[in-house]
Amino acid sequence: MRESQKPCVSGHQRVPFHRALLGAVLLSVAIGGCGSSAPALTGNRIILVYRAHAGAEPVSSASINAAIAIMRKRVAALGIPSEIQRSGADEITVALRDAGNPAAGEEQVGKTAQLDFYDWEPNVIGPAGKPAPTDNAVTGGPRAGSAQLGLPEYQAVLRAAKRAAIIRSNDTTLEAGCTLAQIGGCRYGVWYLLDTKHEKVLRGPDESEHSLYEAGYMPPADAVVTAVHVNPGTVLVQARPLENATGKVINASPNSWYVLNDDPVLSGEDINNPRQGLFNSRQGCCLYEGEGTGPPDVVFGFSSSHGQMVFERLTREVAHRGQEAQLPGISREEAQQHFAIVLDGQLITVPSIDYTMYPEGIDATNGSEISGGFTVSSARNLATELRYGALPINLELVSRSRVRAG
Repeated sequence: MRESQKPCVSGHQRVPFHRALLGAVLLSVAIGGCGSSAPALTGNRIILVYRAHAGAEPVSSASINAAIAIMRKRVAALGIPSEIQRSGADEITVALRDAGNPAAGEEQVGKTAQLDFYDWEPNVIGPAGKPAPTDNAVTGGPRAGSAQLGLPEYQAVLRAAKRAAIIRSNDTTLEAGCTLAQIGGCRYGVWYLLDTKHEKVLRGPDESEHSLYEAGYMPPADAVVTAVHVNPGTVLVQARPLENATGKVINASPNSWYVLNDDPVLSGEDINNPRQGLFNSRQGCCLYEGEGTGPPDVVFGFSSSHGQMVFERLTREVAHRGQEAQLPGISREEAQQHFAIVLDGQLITVPSIDYTMYPEGIDATNGSEISGGFTVSSARNLATELRYGALPINLELVSRSRVRAG
């Protein structure tokens, strides 16, 4: 909001935007429905408009305001001048200063940043629709979670769609009051739109069959289209980014997917103080940025003794399973078992536990770390996403424009 403007009737709140990073930049945050006024950040800027979704329920003002607060923190941590405000009943408009590295802000601002930890082998689903923990063709074996061994997304959706619903006591997939017997109007699993002729996923996952066609979407004219429903309790995760022999990422979003029993043991809420660090192989752990040399990683602690206990139990079970799997004729590498860390539906890392070094799992008293395939920038970005948590609503980018200073 410019200084000469008056607040709209539902009120604006002017708040400092991390002055330590951005000096005297102020934000104008729409608290109520005040129309679609554009952000007042001056100079060359990039304008992003997001539409919010909250499942079957209407998008609430509280969830919009919570999302705006998280988005501000993410962009502020990158030191990018910006202005973020509600611009309609279900829209958020973001203005980023078009200087320096605005692409980093674009990448961070609307991400959901949902982190989950899974025990890998017991939860990867095979062709029969059940976990196949000893089938390396399903789990990846020593190359667990690799892009070379996953399924094309189309085939992964078909495998997932065969599974019956699994409802757990802590399941958040269902809306309040939704039951197996009565699912009309409820958010219940997810939907995909498939082109069976070309074996492609056209859209999804989405919360309803209707939402697959939102924003006037029209499938290609030559497509043979069908909507497919995946029940709660099953999730698709994208394989790890594809790397070359030197560890450089050559495909960040491969068409390679794994079907999982959706039973994470920890989430992003269970970790705290994530920071970009440097792995130190001599110490077997990690150093914070500036304390030494080594490959970049993300160091984190646990938000409670419960989270620490669960992580230690997870790694202990993985280690014990590896010990049991080393039968005559099976190498230690083939026997080692894994857990997986999934961020926003993509595998970040699927580390094995060396049961000869850690026969009782990993002591998490001093926290742990996520390593493998990071640059300093990508490790710092991941730490930022984890630090400020998941957005309370899903955001769809519906408009992007560049405005030059006039």
